[in-house]
Amino acid sequence: MTQRSEKPEIKRERLENAGEGLGRRPFLAGLAVGGAALVLGVPVVSGSHTPEHLTLRLDRKTTFTEMNRGYAKPREDSDDAVVDDYYAAWADYSLRRDEYDEQDPYAVASTETAVVKDLRTRAWVGRRFKASGAKPTQVGFTVTGWAAATTDTGPMDNAVAIVRVRLYDLTTKEFLRERLLREVRSENGASDRQYGTYRRTFKPVLTPGHTYTLYVETRARSSRKRSYVDGNPTYLCDAYAIGDIKSITATPISG
Repeated sequence: MTQRSEKPEIKRERLENAGEGLGRRPFLAGLAVGGAALVLGVPVVSGSHTPEHLTLRLDRKTTFTEMNRGYAKPREDSDDAVVDDYYAAWADYSLRRDEYDEQDPYAVASTETAVVKDLRTRAWVGRRFKASGAKPTQVGFTVTGWAAATTDTGPMDNAVAIVRVRLYDLTTKEFLRERLLREVRSENGASDRQYGTYRRTFKPVLTPGHTYTLYVETRARSSRKRSYVDGNPTYLCDAYAIGDIKSITATPISG
């Protein structure tokens, strides 16, 4: 379980490393080698991250390495890690790669509580585009990146951390595809974690004129039903989910 006395910045680094000594910065730097060269086959067109260039042509292969949409739920906390009513729920996202840290666009959601409380938070980062072509076309999307989910609980606690990739049609208001990357659920004193690289592919049919968002989403929930009393709030119930996107490649298959 997670010790209460751990400093927030140390805790976040531990969780980002998934508790297994896997440093994210060296790891992501290694993934960045070659960049779009990781995509095999015919030459690809690099998609711009700017709002003026969001059209995805259905007659050619395109790779995106920068995201242009994101969301994070506002932070909620007791603002005091010393008192017995400590709790925190926060989320964050980064849309563009930081060249200094060689960090890919990411979304992170985290919740933690030492008192009776049900905390939930969500974040996502992704690519929005408008399909352009003569007719509906089946497109193969390949999404690559890194994802981790961790949970720690005490007696009567429940914690959930989920990371997934989703494709949403904003024109029809419906989800077209979803791929689960990490899902960790713990309760009653148990802990768990999952981490590592991912590569997911799906083949939806895109309609010219429709607007879509392809994104990685993180969700975290910590539910504590019994307070630690008498000066013994030693452990937190917490959930942490983080996912990044290295690249999105769209390849026309048939029309």
